[in-house]
Amino acid sequence: MSDGKTLVFFDIPSKIGAWSPNTWKTRYSLNYKGIPYKTVWVESPDIAKTLKDLVIAAYMTQPDVPKGTEVLQKAHINAMKASLNERSEYFRRTKEEMEGQTMEEMYPKGEKWKEEWKKLEKGFGQVDKWCGKEDVLVMGGKEKACFADFAFVGYVIWIRILFGKESEKWKDVSGWQDGRWGRMIQTLEQYK
Repeated sequence: MSDGKTLVFFDIPSKIGAWSPNTWKTRYSLNYKGIPYKTVWVESPDIAKTLKDLVIAAYMTQPDVPKGTEVLQKAHINAMKASLNERSEYFRRTKEEMEGQTMEEMYPKGEKWKEEWKKLEKGFGQVDKWCGKEDVLVMGGKEKACFADFAFVGYVIWIRILFGKESEKWKDVSGWQDGRWGRMIQTLEQYK
């Protein structure tokens, strides 16, 4: 906390503003709870030093790619390279070193892309099954949000940012499951 009343919220800047599903879910949660915060933008190459300076809890581990999000991760990498600030070339360089291939090589193409896209839709369909048919939010209803909603909508927002609000890909996703995901974003817009 900065002054004992305002939380310091770290985010990664880009040319298009906030983009990470991880920070989106946190931002939504803070706004929903009405917790005062200020955003401090930290460029990718400065993250390690910033975290060391903060002495983050020792039990924290390196991030892992959640199962079933591989296509999103790959699309994210390719789309974000154009959106990151110049200093964030670090992101591309370190990601390519870690994966042993260029971002372009990581991005699925042709039939592989179609196959991965169908898997993504199937995954969204599974989440849809957990929700009631008339409900918009993950835990039910249209008004009472919970962290699961913010975590999931962070990924939905991420897709919209990656492909663009007017893209066919976003129109596809926002229309899946009778438009649930587009409605979810609209419902939670007030906490953005």
